[in-house]
Amino acid sequence: MVNDQTLFAIPVFITGTILALGIGFVVYLKDPRSIRNFSFFLVCASTGLWLITVPAVYLAPNPIVAAEWYKKVTFLGVAFIAPSIFFFSTTLFKDRKPWIQWTRLVYFIALVFYLLGLIGDWGVLRAERFPWGYYPKYGHSNGIFFSYFVVCYTAALINIARSIRLEENEVRRIQDKIFFAAFSITFFGVVDFITKLTPLVVYPFGYLPIAVWIMIVAYAIIRYRALDVQTVIHKTIMWMTLSAVALFPLVLLVYATQSWYQRLSPLIFSIVMLPVCALFTLYLRWIQPRIDRLFNRRKVDLEAELDRFTAELVTLKNPKEVVDKVMDTAQRVFDLESITLFLVNDGRAQLAVVKRQGRLAVDEGTRYSVDHPLMVWLANHDRIIDWRFLEIDPQYRSMPVEGRELLPSLKAAYLVPLVLNQSLVGIILLGDKKDGAFFKEIEAHFLNRFRAQGAIALSNSLLYGKVEQEVQRRTEELLETKDQLTRAEKLATLGTLAGGVAHEINNPLTAILTNIQMMAMDPHDESEKESLVLMEEATKRCRTIVQKLMTYARQSPGRKKEEAIDLITVVQNTVELLRYQIQQDNIEINVEINGINDAMIRGNSGELEQVLTNLILNARDAVKSVERSSRGIEISLSQDSSLFLLKVKDNGCGIPSHVLPRIFDPFFTTKDVGKGTGLGLSICQSIVEQHGGRIIAQSKVGEGTEMKVELPRREVMPK
Repeated sequence: MVNDQTLFAIPVFITGTILALGIGFVVYLKDPRSIRNFSFFLVCASTGLWLITVPAVYLAPNPIVAAEWYKKVTFLGVAFIAPSIFFFSTTLFKDRKPWIQWTRLVYFIALVFYLLGLIGDWGVLRAERFPWGYYPKYGHSNGIFFSYFVVCYTAALINIARSIRLEENEVRRIQDKIFFAAFSITFFGVVDFITKLTPLVVYPFGYLPIAVWIMIVAYAIIRYRALDVQTVIHKTIMWMTLSAVALFPLVLLVYATQSWYQRLSPLIFSIVMLPVCALFTLYLRWIQPRIDRLFNRRKVDLEAELDRFTAELVTLKNPKEVVDKVMDTAQRVFDLESITLFLVNDGRAQLAVVKRQGRLAVDEGTRYSVDHPLMVWLANHDRIIDWRFLEIDPQYRSMPVEGRELLPSLKAAYLVPLVLNQSLVGIILLGDKKDGAFFKEIEAHFLNRFRAQGAIALSNSLLYGKVEQEVQRRTEELLETKDQLTRAEKLATLGTLAGGVAHEINNPLTAILTNIQMMAMDPHDESEKESLVLMEEATKRCRTIVQKLMTYARQSPGRKKEEAIDLITVVQNTVELLRYQIQQDNIEINVEINGINDAMIRGNSGELEQVLTNLILNARDAVKSVERSSRGIEISLSQDSSLFLLKVKDNGCGIPSHVLPRIFDPFFTTKDVGKGTGLGLSICQSIVEQHGGRIIAQSKVGEGTEMKVELPRREVMPK
């Protein structure tokens, strides 16, 4: 049967079980290797032993049993509360060695007090009955234990105050301030000693400030953030308000109808209560969201912001738009001093800072390898890093030393990894809030969901961008391939025709030239000799055209095999051969070899000399066609990691833009009749392509032309 003593005992027992032992185990298991967490567990264990067993004293059948139970069991918890609290206060110092001996001493004294109480009547003299049940009465000698209890508490409070003054870490200092405030509350627990030591009768409500102390300290140990206490307070007030608002109509209804329902039979009463309970449930469902909005305005706003952010991300495909949305949303929601975004560059396996100046680009000067230990740790653990808690929070304990050394250089209060399928997509560096506040619990929850959505959106947009680039590249390749096939078909037809024509003409020309040369050995007169010379020159010119046709048709029987050649030698030999001829036309020719000592490639030196000769002579003709005070041809040879670049540049008449695309077409020429065949550049292009390179023309009318020959670098054997 429930009596008044039971009603007093139940709250104490529940408090001891849930708040003391339950919270103590949670804090200890949060970080078993932490000496601070272990010392707090000892506080909870001793407090829990006291609170769980003291109800047995209240409900004892007689004062003798109550006194014996208190001395042997309950006092064991009471005796070790003070030394455990002192032990906890010493863990706040970085150097605990000076306090080890003091901690052992206070525990030893507590053990002595407990043993003296077991041996005789030195401690608890008797138990007396009070409104809440049996309760112990201390002897006068037990005043010494009370003094010891107060001294331990005071020393613990002094230690916490000293820790606040000496602590350098901002978060630790705030945490210590919470401990100090919580310890100040526990002094109200001495009310339990009033009835034990004096004739005054005061209900021993000391377990209530102890329970508050345990909750605050546990929360500060686990969560670290001082401002999160506001969240707890808000939730408590919200729960109390909801309970009051919800229960008030029900209590009012019960009070107003008590004279009526007391006359009802149990069956009728049960039937009447069914609709009442249903209406009460509907009322709760209606009133609860309104109270939630009243006390959780920030949470409601963040959820609305997250819904809006998620909905807008779905419509974005361009990586720059996604980056802008992610950064602008974070800046607006948290009112940050700064925000920086790193994205992974798949091509280089690096993290690069993203710039948003008109288009999405990267800062070439700020990069980190994805293989850096910090980046690997982020990909594996997928946790937001607050550098203030780096030395406090055990979840950062596995971070490698290299990661801890890199974090200060990032200059960010919060490091938010964007991880998808254990792969790092990017990192958001958040600066401090402009108001200097920490992230609250609801804000941290929002940030976790926000970064998850951002990682998915960024990954998809980057993938979409790659697909678009690949489609564009493939389209360009197809168009280029089409042009090459068309050109190849055209060249094949022309080559076959040219080869056939050249072969048919070459034999008659040889016979004609032989006869002319024989007749020139014995001319009849001077006029006949001059005619024969003209005929010989015309025939040789025809033979030259035939040789070019043969080269174009790639049917030249004298084609040499590839060998190791030096481009520097090719340039020097060709220029020396043509220098005198060009200078006779008042044209300056300059050669520049840009820091190249070795320009060895595999190829045919005669063919490359033919290419360079053709380009120089074309440049000469272009320069001769204009009147300038200074006329010149510049030849340069340079290199990079993969190719050699040969340039022939002139300041001649230039090539019109509508003509430039056709200059490599066979038989196309802009020269007068009899001065060009239109095969020179086409043959040059064919030779360069056979060497694995390409030839590019750039020109502007009235300013000149620049021909670029790119030849790949290839490992060759020495000559």
